[in-house]
Amino acid sequence: MSRVLRSMASIFAERNILVMGISAIFLNLAMPLYQTFLPLYFDEALGVSMVLLGGISSILAAARAIIQVAGGHYADVYGRKILIVTGGLVYAAALLPLFWVNTWYIAVILLVITQLGIMLYQPGAQAMVSESVSAKKRATGFATFYFILGLGGLIAPVLGGYLSLGGNYRPLFIIASLILFGVALSRLVFLKETKVKGQLPSNKAENLGKSLGFIEKIKL
Repeated sequence: MSRVLRSMASIFAERNILVMGISAIFLNLAMPLYQTFLPLYFDEALGVSMVLLGGISSILAAARAIIQVAGGHYADVYGRKILIVTGGLVYAAALLPLFWVNTWYIAVILLVITQLGIMLYQPGAQAMVSESVSAKKRATGFATFYFILGLGGLIAPVLGGYLSLGGNYRPLFIIASLILFGVALSRLVFLKETKVKGQLPSNKAENLGKSLGFIEKIKL
């Protein structure tokens, strides 16, 4: 067990892992803080039926699936850090207006935009964690990162329940948004880009290599 703990501790010697890990605690504090109470928010604050609520959940799940593909592509093209920071800022900015929203369809639009933010930064964040540790310690790096990520989620639902006593869930959106802005700004300041400048995504690099190989054969 002590060997496992030493191995996990060594992962934090890498700056990006340290920054991503600490900020992930706050990220996973903010997300369950309001997500736990979304069904109650739609039901009690916006008057949405359970049937419609099920449809809203399906819309959000579809948005996540579609946007994540784009997030991975753009992280390969433009770099990890810019997608991590931009996605975080979009997420925080879309969450804030939910404090004032009184119509369910506006709330759904804003929540879809939050999914845009989440799915933009997630592939880049996973790539950055992978590239910030040696191949020998990559599995330990991911395990350590997700262990740290889960710490914020331990207290978020309890904290959210305490803050929403009396059935007022709206302040949770402001608190979560402010936390997320802080996370995005800390990553903007402290993260180091891991994508090598001019590096092609693997499939494009492979295709380019095949093309160059074909040209060499023609020369011969």
